[in-house]
Amino acid sequence: MDAERFDRMARDFAAISSRRRLVTLVAGLPFLNSIALLRPAESEAHPPENGRRDPDERQRRNRKDRQGAQQRRRRAKKNKKRGDENGCTADARAITCEGNCGEVENNCGTLVACDPCTCDPPCGVCEICSGALACEPCDPCCNEACCTDADAVCYAETGACCVPESPVQTCAGQCGPVANTCGQEIDCGSCVCDPPCDVCLTCDETTGSCVPNAQLVGEECGDGQVCEADGDCACDETSCGTCRFCQEGGTCANVEDGNACAVGVCCGGVCEECCARADCATPTCQACDEGTCVVDEGAIGDVCDDEGHVCQANGACACTCPNAIIAGGPGADDTITVDDDLDVFVNGINVFHDDDEFCQGCTPRPPDPQFNPWPPIALGCINNGDVIQVVASDAEVDHGGDNFEEFSPLYLHCPATGAVQELDAVGFPRTPQPNRGQGIEFYNQEFTVALEQRRRRRRRKKRRRKKRRRR
Repeated sequence: MDAERFDRMARDFAAISSRRRLVTLVAGLPFLNSIALLRPAESEAHPPENGRRDPDERQRRNRKDRQGAQQRRRRAKKNKKRGDENGCTADARAITCEGNCGEVENNCGTLVACDPCTCDPPCGVCEICSGALACEPCDPCCNEACCTDADAVCYAETGACCVPESPVQTCAGQCGPVANTCGQEIDCGSCVCDPPCDVCLTCDETTGSCVPNAQLVGEECGDGQVCEADGDCACDETSCGTCRFCQEGGTCANVEDGNACAVGVCCGGVCEECCARADCATPTCQACDEGTCVVDEGAIGDVCDDEGHVCQANGACACTCPNAIIAGGPGADDTITVDDDLDVFVNGINVFHDDDEFCQGCTPRPPDPQFNPWPPIALGCINNGDVIQVVASDAEVDHGGDNFEEFSPLYLHCPATGAVQELDAVGFPRTPQPNRGQGIEFYNQEFTVALEQRRRRRRRKKRRRKKRRRR
């Protein structure tokens, strides 16, 4: 090593402002010496002025890490995990937000942003509709509009809502008074030092050297990194945010995909509703699309569990119709006429049995209420493909007088969805029957359930793709 190279190294040691930088430089000596031996001409052709790195190079190195770090940190603070550390598994956003609006706490105590609330009557100027559906004053209010972003201020020139960058970002490579992204003037320290001080440092006018800036401790200075008391820019236990952790060396890394987080699972260092199909509430009926569980349209109507439930148009694994009924006409309230007895089976199981030997709703109808027609018959949960069997029979006892057989038309209704299936539009018209008192089955039909399912086309919202840094 020649004398000039030795002097340059001595100046670098003198400029070290922290133990961490000292260790880094010492550890890199063998590697730097190897580079110097291999390429001496290039090393000597571009010596750094005053033994310090080129400021443009330093700014370029830090700009990429600083970019976007503030927004991620604010989002991490807002969605900070509370229940996950105790082993709590958070409900899906759809479950938490059902019947709610605005910011709502999920089952783990974490705030989840649901759809905006709408108050009636609408809120006035500088008011916002709260989760209690009440208008409340908002702060700040810029140009008569509520600012909903965290840490928002009113822009100095236009008065519009604005979220300022951190002082570290504003003052990086700058000195003196500097306007931030919202037009606010920030004091970036003395301009005596040349070149300007690095992030987390400030210029000491007396010595002309860069020293740690106590006012910036805890401020964001990089990707999940904050300024430390010794002037370093590094992460700590909380700065990396949800789904990331601070690794050795002071940089953030992603936790393993699939770990539970505030609103679902970690995926590429971001807390999403899902990272894979298996993370969705009904993986047989849903798919994971860019971190959100959506309906798998190709699975609608498929059996999704051992109980025979099928995938619904909303992505649920449930009955095709949870509250099916059989009515005597196209209206869900149409009564059923039968002369005399009736049995209804679903997949071979009897769900309705009438053997009172009396005509229900026949014409002419006796005044006794026992001759009233049957109201629609409840079947409960049914699925497409189920088989409904309907059996109508004559009375086994001769009650005297004329004997008839009659059965009304049949329609299958699903009140939950509004779907209607015509089973038999004719039924069995009223017909004289001389062989009375023999219990003859005059109607025995089977019908396969084929209720129309209202499929919703999947509408993929335009989402800004998140850049995920996988390490």
